[in-house]
Amino acid sequence: MTMQLMVERCESRLETLTEQKNGRGFTYIEGPMIMTNATNRNQRVYPKSIMEESVDRYITDYVKERRAIGELNHPDYPFADPARAALMVESLYWEGDNVMGKALILNNPDGERIKSLLEAGFNLGVSTRGLGKADANGIVARGFMLNAIDAVDRPSGQVCYVNQVSESVQWELNESTGQWYAVKLDETFDKLAAESKGKVNEAQFLSNLERFFSSLRTK
Repeated sequence: MTMQLMVERCESRLETLTEQKNGRGFTYIEGPMIMTNATNRNQRVYPKSIMEESVDRYITDYVKERRAIGELNHPDYPFADPARAALMVESLYWEGDNVMGKALILNNPDGERIKSLLEAGFNLGVSTRGLGKADANGIVARGFMLNAIDAVDRPSGQVCYVNQVSESVQWELNESTGQWYAVKLDETFDKLAAESKGKVNEAQFLSNLERFFSSLRTK
């Protein structure tokens, strides 16, 4: 199975909350975190019927297990790294076509950076990170895996905030180990070219080339 790292920024503004527990103050961000059934800035559409399965899985496997961590800005890998965690999503729920959520800002260096930005009135947003594919019309296919919700900038004038963190990398699942690993597309092309080296069968070479370009057709 081969998928592409996909990140999408939610357009809506978040609210900042401060709650007191046992004499300590905790900072939260709350509001829309996932948008479905609408074209986003990356010219992709996440159908609600497809995202319901992905969101339900994320709630069960991550939120309820208190593993739903996110980072400050998107890294170039699909799964959140606990060593770089800046927030933890504590709740997600549907409201119409959007997924609302509430996330605790963590008491660590990256979390403190978020708090200082919020205190300064910075226009903070959130963005999903996951693995999936989209067809030629930008419709995200069934099987999209939501892996993290990160804290990001919300630039108002940028046409496309992030299309892909790294367009030269795809992620493949090793069926025997259950682990995902990165595959650079230029390395994939080199491998296919090597397979065709010395062959006089033009049809085979063209077939290998088509396999390479097919791997790019995920937008």
